[in-house]
Amino acid sequence: AMAESRLGQKQKSLSKAPISYADAKAYFDHVDIAEYLPTIVVADEPKCCGGGSKLTDEALKRDRARMFSVAKMKLDDHDATHLRVLRTVYARLTGASTPAARFGKHWEDVGFQGNDPGTDLRGCGMLGMAQLLMFVDAHASNAGAIYELSRDAAQEFPMAPLSINLTHIALKAVRKGLLNARANALGSVWKAADQFYVGAFIEFYDRWKEGECTMRDSGFVK
Repeated sequence: AMAESRLGQKQKSLSKAPISYADAKAYFDHVDIAEYLPTIVVADEPKCCGGGSKLTDEALKRDRARMFSVAKMKLDDHDATHLRVLRTVYARLTGASTPAARFGKHWEDVGFQGNDPGTDLRGCGMLGMAQLLMFVDAHASNAGAIYELSRDAAQEFPMAPLSINLTHIALKAVRKGLLNARANALGSVWKAADQFYVGAFIEFYDRWKEGECTMRDSGFVK
């Protein structure tokens, strides 16, 4: 019992340590996805003959299946990596120096709609959080500028739900086969989806800022 308690304490303190996107991705690349595989839809039915590029090898198809499986994965409070991803995103965006409590009003600072960010992950599961971590990790200055605009008195918008929506759009693009050529070139469907997501986020920022858009204009309901 004592050993179990020590293990629990170790997990708890580990769950508060920052994590890089590379380490989080390595974890998701090896985590067991067997339970999700029967439930995923990786491609839309083709509407007609022909169509665009096909994925060129089985490894790419496995990569695609893994990405869709991670999108089915709910935030697990017993998984230290899940909590590290969540807390690292919060710390990177807000500059907070202490690990964020799992529940609380502070999550609204990054746009989550209530005390529990887990309920906002909707149809994108941990893939939504992984892509947001990738963005704050690999594109820190862009992510910082977007976060700042999301907190602007006039132009504010909920950053985390917007990010999850962009992940959802990236998944749709993959299902339609629109990213297959890029995935073949990069050797990874997931990497192609990450690039698409980053491009979409920056495009949103440019249009929102230059158009001086507000939540009222957008039809978003806060």
